[in-house]
Amino acid sequence: MYHAPSRRRTIENRDSSFPHYIHPALGLQAIIDIGNRPQRSGLRAGKGVHTMTHCELADYYHMKGYNCSQSLLAAFSDLTGLSEEESLSVSGCFGRGAGSGELCGAISGAIMVLGMLTPVDTSDPSGSKLRSVAQGREFLRRFSERFGAVRCEQLLPMELPLNDKVPAARDLNIRDHCSILAVTAAEIVEEMLRERQKEA
Repeated sequence: MYHAPSRRRTIENRDSSFPHYIHPALGLQAIIDIGNRPQRSGLRAGKGVHTMTHCELADYYHMKGYNCSQSLLAAFSDLTGLSEEESLSVSGCFGRGAGSGELCGAISGAIMVLGMLTPVDTSDPSGSKLRSVAQGREFLRRFSERFGAVRCEQLLPMELPLNDKVPAARDLNIRDHCSILAVTAAEIVEEMLRERQKEA
């Protein structure tokens, strides 16, 4: 069972009969009214307001029409410090394997997040490079374990069942093919960040 990170918080909504979802980086100024969208994306229906998880945000951005890379980087803007616009702009060219069908955009976006959260040590460029590359390699290993591929053109024709390999997508009832990839990429990033915290 996927457990949302503790950063989620429920906020009482005094007069709304539909759910609102708050972007964690933009806060109360950016209440996202998704109306009936829970049935489509797996976001929970009901009254109230809650801060969206990174997995929910990855799905949210993808269903708005952004590519997988944009969806990942924007979903983690509360941690990277990038604005929503900066996140969407810097990752815009990486969709569909940068248009080549190569490395999946969800992977590119996830690795950008991990890179931004792995500060460079300017006094040790070689060590910094090794640490960053190790993060990327570990992400690729976990993603490949779940899907058996990392190239966009291999992933697109695959059937992606909602099973124990993709618990966040399954629990959120994600049906869109690329949203399953994006949500799972966000889930892997969250796993890796939790592991970092335990090691610190």
